[in-house]
Amino acid sequence: MLEGKKLTVTTGSMNRLSNLRRSLHTWLQLPEPDHVVVVDWGSSNPVAEALSGFQDPRLIVVDALGQSKWHHSKCHNLEFQLACILGCELVLRLDNDCLVQPNFFERHPIAGGTFYAVNCHEVPPEADDKRNLCGTLFAHTRDFFRAGGYNERLVHYGYEDEDLYLRMKSSGLEWLNCDLSTLDHIPHDDLTRFENLAIDLRKFRDVSKLKQYLIAKNRIGSTSKPWTSADLPTQWVIERAPRHWRCIEQRS
Repeated sequence: MLEGKKLTVTTGSMNRLSNLRRSLHTWLQLPEPDHVVVVDWGSSNPVAEALSGFQDPRLIVVDALGQSKWHHSKCHNLEFQLACILGCELVLRLDNDCLVQPNFFERHPIAGGTFYAVNCHEVPPEADDKRNLCGTLFAHTRDFFRAGGYNERLVHYGYEDEDLYLRMKSSGLEWLNCDLSTLDHIPHDDLTRFENLAIDLRKFRDVSKLKQYLIAKNRIGSTSKPWTSADLPTQWVIERAPRHWRCIEQRS
């Protein structure tokens, strides 16, 4: 199934700790991961303290120091860099509101030249809320970095995941859809979705239209100045300690 390859489950979290705790229970029930990495991206209450009750030795909390604004792409690129440091050839990256069923890896045998992701355009209407699982990616780390990782120029909400998947596909990889029966989403409204962004939501009467606008803005940005393998993701200085790491962004 994993052909002896080391596997990391990763996520990034800025607050939303109740979702994270609920999801983490399902990730740690999986026997396959060698590590489960949670990046604390400037949470008001430290993630390490919130997860202190989880005793699984595979769990590593990483503090991304000095981060005050949520940045999807930068955080996700850090998650994959941490997987490489841990010597893992495979990564299952998840949002912290994603619940995983015990048969996930059984239903997703991964071979060379393929990756799995949730395609939000192919989610059936009866499972509409699972469109919000589009941040789910199961891939080889080498294929991720060959495609350049997430586009760190996309700083608004949305489309950073699809931009990456399309670049991975154009690099010659086969995009396989995740089996949605193995994944569930913890429902929440758009106000919760945007609470970590530097946006004054009081200025917007219709938050759903704001969501569409931000996704469209990132989509245009991804085509007007495409991210390529020549673009380097943010690099980090990482301090390692048992189960609790710290990292500081390197400034150019």
